[in-house]
Amino acid sequence: MFIVVKYGDNKQQLFNPKCLAQALLANIRERCGCSEDDVLDLSDEDGNIKRISKRLDEDPEIVFRDRESLILVKEIKMISSEGAEERLYMPLLDQLEDDDSFISEFPGIGDL
Repeated sequence: MFIVVKYGDNKQQLFNPKCLAQALLANIRERCGCSEDDVLDLSDEDGNIKRISKRLDEDPEIVFRDRESLILVKEIKMISSEGAEERLYMPLLDQLEDDDSFISEFPGIGDL
């Protein structure tokens, strides 16, 4: 089993998800050149966040399909006008910055 992670300027990398989510995210962070401070996750091509960053001690393989194409996303924490913490997700695939149909799938991302 493997997954394809898309990121940056139309780049993609293959990953083996048969490990703990923490190890998978560390490998993605290293190979995709992300900062240690970034909270990363993955989205399918319909904008559904996989939320593997919330399951660090679990096997993320159960949330993926074999050969699934995923988009690397960064979690952004914001405080709403009511004072509540909100989590928004920004795709880290450059070609999606202007794709309104994809961006609209991410809750609240259009408000950034």
